Amino acid sequence: MNKKILFILAAICLFGCNKNNPTQQSSSSVFSEEEENIPNEKAKQLYYEAIEFAKKENPQKEFELLLKADSISPNTPAILTNIGTTYAESGDMAKAVEYYKKSLAIDSGYSKTYVNYTKLLIMQNKFEEAVIWGQKGLAIDSLPELNKKMLLLNLANSYYGLKDYPLALKTIEEAKKYKKGYAEDRIANAENQLKNKMNNE
Repeated sequence: MNKKILFILAAICLFGCNKNNPTQQSSSSVFSEEEENIPNEKAKQLYYEAIEFAKKENPQKEFELLLKADSISPNTPAILTNIGTTYAESGDMAKAVEYYKKSLAIDSGYSKTYVNYTKLLIMQNKFEEAVIWGQKGLAIDSLPELNKKMLLLNLANSYYGLKDYPLALKTIEEAKKYKKGYAEDRIANAENQLKNKMNNE
């Protein structure tokens, strides 16, 4: 599976989610504080091996291992979400959506899928839809702190895309309450961009 474009889904993309925005963030499937419920030990091993290849930016091997894991432990949201992300990274948005929706149909409480799916929608400039799915993700009970921060930052990106700059800024302020110290420089830069834009309009 060839990586046609660098398509970042799991991490921060504050105002850098399209060619008109300056920031990007690396990694696809490597973040999460959410416990991965993979019942089969072999499939779990393959899943974590795939993550190591994701860290090494080897999407072809990552994809290969994830498909093997899926064949052993089908209908596992963690595996399905990461397969969806590898499809998104290769530019196959339709397959990515297919896998994200399959994951959510199996477990609507798996927050990592919401993080990645909302990022996909942002990259496609589907900001209103991204807001809907981001808010659904935030409604999950016992949401891991990092995932909550990611979803809030995705919402901030979405509001920015909708040109609702005050709401984007308010959402960033909310995100700063969680997982303190994570990506603070990028967040501060985004805040400054927003304030400058609001002052100039």
